[in-house]
Amino acid sequence: MAVKSRVTFISGSIIKWDTFLKETTDLTGRSPTRGADASGLNLSDYARFIAALGEFRDGQVLNPIDTLQAAGNILCHVYLSFLISGSSALIFRVGELTELSMSMAKLADNKGRVALVSGNLRQWKDAVVELCKVTQTRVVGNTVSGFFSKLGLQYVFSDFNRKALPSGLFLLEYKVGSSNR
Repeated sequence: MAVKSRVTFISGSIIKWDTFLKETTDLTGRSPTRGADASGLNLSDYARFIAALGEFRDGQVLNPIDTLQAAGNILCHVYLSFLISGSSALIFRVGELTELSMSMAKLADNKGRVALVSGNLRQWKDAVVELCKVTQTRVVGNTVSGFFSKLGLQYVFSDFNRKALPSGLFLLEYKVGSSNR
């Protein structure tokens, strides 16, 4: 019997908003959340933080959606961990396809492995794209992508189209002309 895979969100960066806002405003003379505040959008903490980092870096009011869609290396400032379980082959394949950090253990029944898989959001974005390409790891990539949507980070993948497959899963295909890689 095949080992069923599971993906569970474990941890993510904690943003100390009071400190971040006070210090950046004191040091730069401006709030890094002007664009997010003016947009009226209900952004998750992670999405708001990425948008604020865009304004912090660029020094001007930015549309938060535009920042999320073209975040590039700003994504490196958000760190996330997932617990992934499944067959040993699946877990090892995730390790081969990604630049993520992994700590592994055998499942209690010795029929597979579980791994704590961690990395910054830029690494996770690249990982999801790679995992969705391979049949064996696609369910993991699709599941993590779903977590990102729940965390308000769906715009990070705006440079990709979802191509639905008969299995109910999807591939991520890079949009031609997009510059957010």
